[in-house]
Amino acid sequence: RCPRRCGAGLASLPSSLSMRTHLRSLSSRARAPAGALRKLNASGSISELLAVHRAGGSDFDSVAVGAMWTRLRRLARREPAWVRSPRAAAALRPVCDQTRVMLSGLCARTVANMLHALATMRLVRGGPWEPLWRDAAADVPGRLAEFNEQELANLTWAFAQSGAAPPPLMRTLSAEVRVRCGGVKP
Repeated sequence: RCPRRCGAGLASLPSSLSMRTHLRSLSSRARAPAGALRKLNASGSISELLAVHRAGGSDFDSVAVGAMWTRLRRLARREPAWVRSPRAAAALRPVCDQTRVMLSGLCARTVANMLHALATMRLVRGGPWEPLWRDAAADVPGRLAEFNEQELANLTWAFAQSGAAPPPLMRTLSAEVRVRCGGVKP
């Protein structure tokens, strides 16, 4: 398992890594500010969620970025007019920009959840999320082994829904799904 996995525990570490190395890597990683996850999850509106990001988003780690996108997707169901409004692009630019900067270091779950959120909200073209799709399409093929079956399914669905994946990426994702999820019944 890749050490970038969200919440990677000792069981997922390569045997060559010792407990001391693992603990050192955990303590040196950037962490979300205290209470950030609680504040993200408690946000009752997209405006509140974005205020939490403005207040401490520059310190978010992979888990907090993933929580941000997941909560945004859930809140967008309640506020579909906000997502379609002209102010959405400007308001989401800092979140998209931060996610792009962090993309190659984000854990697989966060990448899958972020793309799933964007596809669910139909944020694909014409906004600050467009370069995020492009960067993710370039980043994902080299990281497929990091994604578990659920993450791979969400990722594939998101790229298929968005139309943002170049055909070679869709062929690669389809082949990976067939190999790893061939026996899964819907």
